[in-house]
Amino acid sequence: MSHAVIAPTTTVSDREWTLDDLEFLPRGERCEILDGVLYMPPLPEWSHGTCATNLFRFLDRWVSDDGLGHVRQAGVGIYRDRWNYLDPDVVVYRHHHVPAEESLPMGAALAVEVLSPANRRSSYRPKREAFLVERGVPEHWYVDPVKRTLEVLRLEVGAYKLWRVFSNEEIVSSPEFPGLEFPLPTLWQRAN
Repeated sequence: MSHAVIAPTTTVSDREWTLDDLEFLPRGERCEILDGVLYMPPLPEWSHGTCATNLFRFLDRWVSDDGLGHVRQAGVGIYRDRWNYLDPDVVVYRHHHVPAEESLPMGAALAVEVLSPANRRSSYRPKREAFLVERGVPEHWYVDPVKRTLEVLRLEVGAYKLWRVFSNEEIVSSPEFPGLEFPLPTLWQRAN
């Protein structure tokens, strides 16, 4: 499989990529395919992993306790067809998003991307957002461990609009998940 890296988050090839091709990539390699183009995010920093894990643990407890669905970290993703697959850092699926045996999730309630210096400048961010809009994902979050912010975008009339940016010691909430609240600083805390 011949391919050339043209940017830290973009890998393109001389042919169209499909989900079947992901089987031939090394295990643990994060990849996304949008319109047949393969995108590979850079390796995350420690703060990225800490933040994604803390957010996953909090959302998983909250979603599980309220019986609202399932939460998954990178690796499960959201699919449209063999040429389109997105792999956010954390995804919340409502029960109706959970696929039948041997099929793939086609939608989600929330997709979260934890930013790092390399993916902050991602050239394909608009393509990712367009994919999420098409899949009807009502909320999309960008979490920035460097700036220590959480940006909530809401799906409104076919596009994402900024709903709120949380920073400092603020309590994060969400219109998509009434009752969800957590202090933003808990995302940056290292586990003991």
